[in-house]
Amino acid sequence: MRARLEAERLRKDAAEARRSAAIASHLADADASRTDAGTLVLAALREEDGGSFTTFRQSLERAEASWMAAGRSYERARRLAANDRPEEARRALAGRRAVEGRLLDLHVRLARKLVEYKSWKDAQEALDKALRIDPVNAEALDLQEKVDANWIRRKASGLTNASGRTTDGTSGDR
Repeated sequence: MRARLEAERLRKDAAEARRSAAIASHLADADASRTDAGTLVLAALREEDGGSFTTFRQSLERAEASWMAAGRSYERARRLAANDRPEEARRALAGRRAVEGRLLDLHVRLARKLVEYKSWKDAQEALDKALRIDPVNAEALDLQEKVDANWIRRKASGLTNASGRTTDGTSGDR
Protein backbone atom coordinates (compact mmCIF):
# COMPACT_ATOMS: atom_id res chain seq x y z
CA MET A 1 0.00 0.00 0.00
CA ARG A 2 2.78 2.39 0.96
CA ALA A 3 4.68 1.62 -2.27
CA ARG A 4 1.58 2.30 -4.34
CA LEU A 5 1.01 5.66 -2.59
CA GLU A 6 4.66 6.55 -3.15
CA ALA A 7 4.39 5.64 -6.87
CA GLU A 8 1.24 7.76 -7.15
CA ARG A 9 2.95 10.73 -5.49
CA LEU A 10 5.95 10.40 -7.84
CA ARG A 11 3.64 10.27 -10.86
CA LYS A 12 1.81 13.40 -9.70
CA ASP A 13 5.09 15.21 -9.04
CA ALA A 14 6.32 14.32 -12.53
CA ALA A 15 3.08 15.56 -14.11
CA GLU A 16 3.31 18.79 -12.12
CA ALA A 17 6.92 19.27 -13.23
CA ARG A 18 5.90 18.78 -16.88
CA ARG A 19 3.10 21.29 -16.44
CA SER A 20 5.48 23.83 -14.90
CA ALA A 21 7.92 23.32 -17.75
CA ALA A 22 5.15 23.77 -20.34
CA ILE A 23 3.96 27.00 -18.70
CA ALA A 24 7.51 28.35 -18.58
CA SER A 25 8.06 27.34 -22.21
CA HIS A 26 4.89 29.09 -23.39
CA LEU A 27 5.76 32.25 -21.46
CA ALA A 28 9.30 32.23 -22.89
CA ASP A 29 7.98 31.74 -26.44
CA ALA A 30 5.49 34.56 -25.94
CA ASP A 31 8.14 36.91 -24.59
CA ALA A 32 10.45 36.11 -27.53
CA SER A 33 7.66 36.72 -30.08
CA ARG A 34 6.77 39.95 -28.33
CA THR A 35 10.39 41.14 -28.51
CA ASP A 36 10.59 40.27 -32.22
CA ALA A 37 7.37 42.18 -32.87
CA GLY A 38 8.72 45.23 -31.03
CA THR A 39 11.83 45.20 -33.19
CA LEU A 40 9.74 44.98 -36.36
CA VAL A 41 7.57 47.89 -35.24
CA LEU A 42 10.68 50.01 -34.68
CA ALA A 43 11.75 49.21 -38.24
CA ALA A 44 8.27 50.19 -39.46
CA LEU A 45 8.34 53.47 -37.54
CA ARG A 46 11.63 54.36 -39.21
CA GLU A 47 9.92 53.93 -42.58
CA GLU A 48 6.60 55.57 -41.69
CA ASP A 49 7.55 59.17 -42.35
CA GLY A 50 9.19 59.54 -45.72
CA GLY A 51 10.49 55.99 -46.04
CA SER A 52 9.28 53.08 -48.09
CA PHE A 53 5.58 52.35 -47.62
CA THR A 54 6.15 48.75 -48.74
CA THR A 55 8.78 48.22 -46.04
CA PHE A 56 6.49 49.95 -43.52
CA ARG A 57 3.56 47.69 -44.35
CA GLN A 58 5.63 44.50 -44.49
CA SER A 59 7.19 45.26 -41.11
CA LEU A 60 3.78 45.88 -39.59
CA GLU A 61 2.38 42.67 -41.07
CA ARG A 62 5.30 40.64 -39.72
CA ALA A 63 4.94 42.38 -36.35
CA GLU A 64 1.23 41.49 -36.35
CA ALA A 65 2.07 37.84 -36.98
CA SER A 66 4.62 37.87 -34.13
CA TRP A 67 2.19 39.57 -31.75
CA MET A 68 -0.55 37.11 -32.62
CA ALA A 69 1.83 34.22 -31.93
CA ALA A 70 2.74 35.84 -28.61
CA GLY A 71 -0.94 36.24 -27.75
CA ARG A 72 -1.60 32.56 -28.47
CA SER A 73 1.36 31.50 -26.32
CA TYR A 74 0.25 33.74 -23.46
CA GLU A 75 -3.25 32.28 -23.68
CA ARG A 76 -1.91 28.70 -23.60
CA ALA A 77 0.18 29.54 -20.54
CA ARG A 78 -2.80 31.17 -18.85
CA ARG A 79 -4.98 28.13 -19.47
CA LEU A 80 -2.32 25.73 -18.21
CA ALA A 81 -1.75 27.81 -15.09
CA ALA A 82 -5.50 28.15 -14.42
CA ASN A 83 -6.40 28.80 -10.79
CA ASP A 84 -3.64 26.57 -9.41
CA ARG A 85 -0.89 29.06 -10.25
CA PRO A 86 -2.27 32.58 -9.89
CA GLU A 87 1.09 34.33 -10.42
CA GLU A 88 1.76 32.70 -13.80
CA ALA A 89 -1.87 33.14 -14.83
CA ARG A 90 -1.76 36.86 -13.99
CA ARG A 91 1.50 37.31 -15.87
CA ALA A 92 0.12 35.53 -18.94
CA LEU A 93 -3.13 37.51 -18.85
CA ALA A 94 -1.25 40.80 -18.50
CA GLY A 95 1.01 39.83 -21.41
CA ARG A 96 -1.96 38.95 -23.59
CA ARG A 97 -3.66 42.25 -22.81
CA ALA A 98 -0.47 44.17 -23.60
CA VAL A 99 -0.24 42.33 -26.92
CA GLU A 100 -3.85 43.23 -27.74
CA GLY A 101 -3.10 46.90 -27.00
CA ARG A 102 -0.11 46.79 -29.31
CA LEU A 103 -2.13 45.12 -32.05
CA LEU A 104 -4.82 47.77 -31.71
CA ASP A 105 -2.22 50.52 -32.09
CA LEU A 106 -0.69 48.74 -35.06
CA HIS A 107 -4.00 48.32 -36.92
CA VAL A 108 -5.01 51.94 -36.32
CA ARG A 109 -1.58 53.18 -37.46
CA LEU A 110 -1.79 51.12 -40.65
CA ALA A 111 -5.38 52.22 -41.30
CA ARG A 112 -4.38 55.88 -40.86
CA LYS A 113 -1.60 55.46 -43.44
CA LEU A 114 -3.91 53.64 -45.85
CA VAL A 115 -6.54 56.38 -45.53
CA GLU A 116 -3.80 58.88 -46.32
CA TYR A 117 -3.10 56.90 -49.52
CA LYS A 118 -6.85 56.57 -50.21
CA SER A 119 -6.69 52.78 -50.15
CA TRP A 120 -10.17 52.44 -48.72
CA LYS A 121 -10.60 48.66 -48.91
CA ASP A 122 -7.28 47.94 -47.18
CA ALA A 123 -8.00 50.62 -44.60
CA GLN A 124 -11.36 48.99 -43.90
CA GLU A 125 -9.67 45.62 -43.34
CA ALA A 126 -7.22 47.17 -40.85
CA LEU A 127 -10.08 48.98 -39.08
CA ASP A 128 -12.11 45.77 -38.88
CA LYS A 129 -9.21 44.12 -37.04
CA ALA A 130 -8.80 47.12 -34.74
CA LEU A 131 -12.50 47.32 -33.92
CA ARG A 132 -12.60 43.59 -33.13
CA ILE A 133 -10.07 44.27 -30.36
CA ASP A 134 -11.67 47.48 -29.07
CA PRO A 135 -15.09 48.33 -30.54
CA VAL A 136 -15.13 51.80 -28.93
CA ASN A 137 -11.66 53.04 -29.86
CA ALA A 138 -12.18 56.72 -30.71
CA GLU A 139 -9.45 57.00 -33.34
CA ALA A 140 -10.58 53.84 -35.13
CA LEU A 141 -14.19 55.04 -35.14
CA ASP A 142 -13.14 58.42 -36.60
CA LEU A 143 -11.20 56.66 -39.35
CA GLN A 144 -14.19 54.36 -39.91
CA GLU A 145 -16.41 57.38 -40.58
CA LYS A 146 -13.87 58.75 -43.05
CA VAL A 147 -13.62 55.41 -44.86
CA ASP A 148 -17.41 55.05 -44.97
CA ALA A 149 -17.77 58.55 -46.42
CA ASN A 150 -15.23 57.93 -49.18
CA TRP A 151 -15.34 54.26 -50.09
CA ILE A 152 -18.03 53.20 -52.53
CA ARG A 153 -18.36 49.47 -52.11
CA ARG A 154 -18.83 47.91 -55.50
CA LYS A 155 -20.26 44.49 -56.03
CA ALA A 156 -19.17 42.36 -58.97
CA SER A 157 -21.95 41.99 -61.46
CA GLY A 158 -23.51 38.57 -61.78
CA LEU A 159 -23.38 38.91 -65.56
CA THR A 160 -19.78 40.03 -65.79
CA ASN A 161 -17.38 38.56 -63.32
CA ALA A 162 -14.80 40.80 -61.70
CA SER A 163 -12.63 40.38 -64.81
CA GLY A 164 -15.25 42.06 -67.00
CA ARG A 165 -15.84 38.86 -68.98
CA THR A 166 -19.30 37.41 -69.40
CA THR A 167 -20.07 33.89 -68.32
CA ASP A 168 -19.83 32.62 -71.91
CA GLY A 169 -16.24 33.91 -72.22
CA THR A 170 -16.89 36.89 -74.49
CA SER A 171 -15.92 40.39 -73.51
CA GLY A 172 -19.47 41.66 -73.52
CA ASP A 173 -18.80 44.34 -76.19
CA ARG A 174 -21.46 43.11 -78.61
